[in-house]
Amino acid sequence: MTSFASLALLAQLAATTPAPAVPAALATRVQAAVAEQWQLAPSAVQLAWGALPAWRASDLEAPLRLGTIGRDGWLVVTLEPSGAAPRAVRVRAGAAAPLPVAARALTAGVTLTAADIRWESPVQWGPPEATASLVDVGWEVRRTLRAGEALRGVAVAAPTGVASGAPLRIVWARNGVEIEMDAVALTAARVGEKVQARTTTGRVMARMTAPGIARIEGGER
Repeated sequence: MTSFASLALLAQLAATTPAPAVPAALATRVQAAVAEQWQLAPSAVQLAWGALPAWRASDLEAPLRLGTIGRDGWLVVTLEPSGAAPRAVRVRAGAAAPLPVAARALTAGVTLTAADIRWESPVQWGPPEATASLVDVGWEVRRTLRAGEALRGVAVAAPTGVASGAPLRIVWARNGVEIEMDAVALTAARVGEKVQARTTTGRVMARMTAPGIARIEGGER
């Protein structure tokens, strides 16, 4: 039979002890250090702290060093106060970033329209992704998606730029001068990918910028 004292002890063990608060000055310094690495405004960086120690007075203004920030945003912050042992604290860093999601359920093979894309700004943990890879109208859905699923990665693909053997318009640009020429694609490519093509003067490598159009920046034709 469980005694009242035993029940009271179990209740005490089950009770959660509030974690020590992160000193505002320290949090601000870590936020600023991460922001400098990511070239963002400090206010854009969000932090989620791991297990916290009982803070020492020497920790608050101690020089700090950031460890490598993983893709999931976790890193180790090492505090190195003068005259005291270093202290390591885990923290997760992220930032709100534009994220396209499916505005409704979509099936594989669908070409995205403006009505299919909804933009959100959740906190994305880890270093910011390049915005050049963000989906746009005209992209192709590669697998069935539920409403609210992210439109990125292998779930979507840029539109077809050109098929192998199809006619292609090449734009060559250098020092503010542009020359256009007709070509025939030797390889298939999606928008954003490189394509090999044959012009009247020989073979060239260009990058698809739109369906049927590729561009060469600088260099030789």
